[in-house]
Amino acid sequence: MCKIGGRVLKFKGQKISFKIFIFLFIVLLIVGSYIHAEITSDIPNDLPEVTIKYQGEKVSSTHGEYAWLINFSKDQPRTGNSYLVGPSYYIGKNLSSFEAKANDEINIIFEKAPPEIILTRWNVGDSENETSEKIEAYKKMNTIKLPDQKGEYIYEVRGKWSDTNFTVTVFRTIVK
Repeated sequence: MCKIGGRVLKFKGQKISFKIFIFLFIVLLIVGSYIHAEITSDIPNDLPEVTIKYQGEKVSSTHGEYAWLINFSKDQPRTGNSYLVGPSYYIGKNLSSFEAKANDEINIIFEKAPPEIILTRWNVGDSENETSEKIEAYKKMNTIKLPDQKGEYIYEVRGKWSDTNFTVTVFRTIVK
């Protein structure tokens, strides 16, 4: 109790303190669960960004198909999103290209490195014949070498964390 100007005020501090304690406990539990999931999982909670750079400059690229599903706990259903489009070759045909020199290097930078990375390349005008190769995984930055033959190429970079967590990035280049 407190007396102010002849009035008696009742202090409800214990009820308010308990409500604040419960609220803070719930907030800390949610934040702690998120941090625990982020630290203990090889799969990021959000779709990672992939950046393509040539001579230190970011070049034009776009998302191809992707699927990103996560569990917030073991007994919860998976949630997430996906973007399913046609073949990457046709996505690349609509992209603007950048010029590069034969045998130069391109950097592929993942926000969080996947356990599997597959690089696919097409010559523009030939959607049937492609070359694919696995490149070193678990690295945030990978370097690929452009072909020694002049021409226009479409590349697909597929980062795969699991069967339900993958992303594709597409870019196009003219090798001079």
